[in-house]
Amino acid sequence: MVSLAGWLGFGVMDRLRLQAIQLFRQRMAMTYRRSLMRQVVEDSFDGIIATDTLGRIELFNDAASQMLGLTYEQVRGRSLAELLPETERGVRMADEDDHRPRELTFTGVDGRAVTVEMLVSRSEVRPSRSRYERRRQPRAVYVYTFRDVSLRKTAEIALERAMHEAVQASQAKSDFIANMSHEFRTPLNAIIGFTELMRHQGLERMKPDKAIEYMGDIHQSGTRLLSLVNDILDLSRIENDALPVEIEPCDATEVLLEAVRTVRPIAESRRITLMVQIETTPPALCDRRAMHQCLINLLSNAVKFSEPGKTVTASVDSQGKRIRFAVRDEGVGMTAELVAKVGQPFLRASHATIAGVEGTGLGLAITCRLM
Repeated sequence: MVSLAGWLGFGVMDRLRLQAIQLFRQRMAMTYRRSLMRQVVEDSFDGIIATDTLGRIELFNDAASQMLGLTYEQVRGRSLAELLPETERGVRMADEDDHRPRELTFTGVDGRAVTVEMLVSRSEVRPSRSRYERRRQPRAVYVYTFRDVSLRKTAEIALERAMHEAVQASQAKSDFIANMSHEFRTPLNAIIGFTELMRHQGLERMKPDKAIEYMGDIHQSGTRLLSLVNDILDLSRIENDALPVEIEPCDATEVLLEAVRTVRPIAESRRITLMVQIETTPPALCDRRAMHQCLINLLSNAVKFSEPGKTVTASVDSQGKRIRFAVRDEGVGMTAELVAKVGQPFLRASHATIAGVEGTGLGLAITCRLM
């Protein structure tokens, strides 16, 4: 009997030992799986946040911590919608099996805007059939995955800007060819036409006053061509930073008067009064040639777009440590839309043909770049 009882006791102990070994192995396997999953989640480059059905945070990995500048201890048990209101629709997206990424933008810990793609999935922790795990009811978990796409968005914006600039450059090239073909053709046709007339008629048979008139027209067309070429070359040098600049003290009054003297014959031919208002100013530090060119362009525009009998006023005065040049006219004016575009090459108003106004639209473009 003793031996039988001992044998029975040994059998019970042996079974208990085997069960203990199985339980230990199973728990070790569970611990390994949990550790592996935790490490995978923590090492992920994407921010991962898991919440319960009420939106309370249960899991918060390192990447999410870096994105939001918060630790797991700070967010554990808090509502994700409080931290990121943009995620409020996440549960509905997951329940509807909507796995399309959504873009969210929020302010990061360093104050910069962070753009992320958010994916939401619904996972269900099923009941366990193992007698060693006490999980009898299923439980839903919502997993939010955030991928930082700020760099990609920046690259996309840069690409879009580059494409826009390329389109603008192509359009500018087309505009340049269209404008230049017209602007060059008009004076060239005049030169060719008048020279052909003079050649066919012969200078001997041509009346002197008619020959002088033709030569004046040829000279005017040639001068217009030269001015056009100079404007194009100046604009090209300015945009390529190849225009030499010499900053030196100069008399602001003298620079203004020189520009007025240059433009006055054009104003008189159009019966426009050109007035000058001058206040004593200290010497101006500027590039004299560039300032002279700017004033001529402004005065020429004012005269060209003023009707006969109107007045154009040029003035210079001091504003603190600055010297101000101003040109005022009584012309047709500019719309707000046109003012916003001032400085663009070849820009001309829709009414630019009034009173025989001619020009390429380069004057203000050069002036804006010189300033």
